[in-house]
Amino acid sequence: MRKLSIVGKGYHTDEQVDSGNSKLRMKILIYGAGVQGSLYGARLFEAGHDVTLLARGSRLADLRAQGIILEDRISERCTVTRVPIVDQLSPCDEYDLAMVPVRREQIGDVLPTLSAARGIRSVLFMHNHAGGSDQLVAAVGRERVLLGFAGASGSRQGNVVKYLLIPQQPTTLGEIEGPPTPRIREIAAMLEESGFNVALSQNMDCLLYTSPWGARITNRPSLLGSFDAISSAFA
Repeated sequence: MRKLSIVGKGYHTDEQVDSGNSKLRMKILIYGAGVQGSLYGARLFEAGHDVTLLARGSRLADLRAQGIILEDRISERCTVTRVPIVDQLSPCDEYDLAMVPVRREQIGDVLPTLSAARGIRSVLFMHNHAGGSDQLVAAVGRERVLLGFAGASGSRQGNVVKYLLIPQQPTTLGEIEGPPTPRIREIAAMLEESGFNVALSQNMDCLLYTSPWGARITNRPSLLGSFDAISSAFA
């Protein structure tokens, strides 16, 4: 049993979640191979899930040749994980979950493809969004939309993703609004098992709209060390 934070509407409680029963092997698409996509994709794959990473351009060629190379900025531990790679998402592809850790300004470009991929049961968008979730709901459908925010930052230096897990900022996720549902609890347990600290939100739409995380993290040079720019975390 693990304790996950539950946040929302002015209060903060803890709840026990049985992560030991989450070993349903999920079929997951990571839509984007930047820092966040590489980190979450590699860790979920290593935890035993059926992970596919979508990449394009020179990043696609690098990943196919060398795999995902991660370096922990604190321990300097380096790992190489060879996750299956694709360069496109077909309307007939089926996944239990698509995680979409792309920049806010890139969301409009990926929504038509995700909208057409009706074989994806749930789509977890992992970005700050001052415009709210209306655009996501209109494209993908409210029943499929989940919202989240990554609990890591980093940069890519050559083919190496140098990352930092941020203790003060857990991976936070939830439905657009309302208490955690069974699918949210299952995803949370899966992420916990993959080495991420997780918090669940009762009102994720509002949290992402008003969250000061971006400014707070960007202004912590002592924590981030030699990172060139925290905004590159989604590159």
